[in-house]
Amino acid sequence: AVRSITTDERICAVYLNNALQKARVGLTAEARGIIEHAKSLLSNFSETYRISAIVEGKANDYFKADEEIRIAIDLNPNSSLTHYQYALFLLREMEDFNSALSQIDTALQHDVGELTLETVRGLILTRLGRYEEGAEIYERIISLITGRPRKWRISTMDQAAECYRRWAEADRVLRDPVRQMAHLERSREILDIALGAN
Repeated sequence: AVRSITTDERICAVYLNNALQKARVGLTAEARGIIEHAKSLLSNFSETYRISAIVEGKANDYFKADEEIRIAIDLNPNSSLTHYQYALFLLREMEDFNSALSQIDTALQHDVGELTLETVRGLILTRLGRYEEGAEIYERIISLITGRPRKWRISTMDQAAECYRRWAEADRVLRDPVRQMAHLERSREILDIALGAN
């Protein structure tokens, strides 16, 4: 979704949504042309650069995607959505987990307690090997999960179980079988809860 407030931003948002649709079906050159037109209409609209980063990421031009998302943040540093998107980019495409954590923490400063942001934070902490911190987040979220969309519940429960499974692997390396079995058991329990809730 493209966020817009003013009439000019709403006009640009129509173009940006069109660019996203083109990018989704692989029409990158057309999407880029639409974005350039949107930039010419409203050069300081941060959403134009955020959407441009998505298009460039889909085209595997990660240098350009990084450049565009940084401009979007410069134009609107209070956008939790932009910081969230940048955190995901750093996590998935760049595997820069420390920078991703910094971005998601900034997003959470602007949108305190937002569960989607919290789950990404848990995922990043898991990737950093900070399993206990990640598990604390997942345990809190699991208790609040019932009202969320099914797709979100599935991915969150999967991430929580994976956090405990990786923690058990770390326990194995440290030759701590008691903690290893406890963490494997919690991973299994989470999967049982998920399966029981369909």
